[in-house]
Amino acid sequence: MTIELTRSDGVKVAVDPRLVVRIRQTVPGMGEPGAARVDGLLHRFYNDPPEAIAGAVRATVKTFISLTQPGGQPVWFDGARAAGPVFVSSPNLSAQVRSAFQIGGTTQYVGNTPEQVYEAIRSCGGQAQPPFTHRLETIAPELDEPVSSPVWDMELYMGAPIS
Repeated sequence: MTIELTRSDGVKVAVDPRLVVRIRQTVPGMGEPGAARVDGLLHRFYNDPPEAIAGAVRATVKTFISLTQPGGQPVWFDGARAAGPVFVSSPNLSAQVRSAFQIGGTTQYVGNTPEQVYEAIRSCGGQAQPPFTHRLETIAPELDEPVSSPVWDMELYMGAPIS
């Protein structure tokens, strides 16, 4: 089974959708030609809309899913070949970087929570790594009343206070 794509140089090619690792919208200001970047293929840039390519790939690769990039655009990837979430040492919550995962030898930053990344990868049979979380009473057992909150847990996981 192949799908037909149009490379950024206008050449139409037939590709095996099982080779596709990740798809995202190109960033014209960064010198990326075409409309979509497709990782896993020899040529990376295509004129086809990224959502159309992702739909064609998903018809064959059932573990092809999407999460949200920090800027709000989707990023599609083969969840069975992903690992994560991975630790984000300096989260930038103003840019909505909340987590990341590994795919095709790269780190993909996303606006999704570590828990959402974990669940997405787990549901596809990828290398899901439970997010690092602790309840407050584990760290401060001397408190009279156990307290736990997603904000506290995220601060521990992300390594920085959330304001």
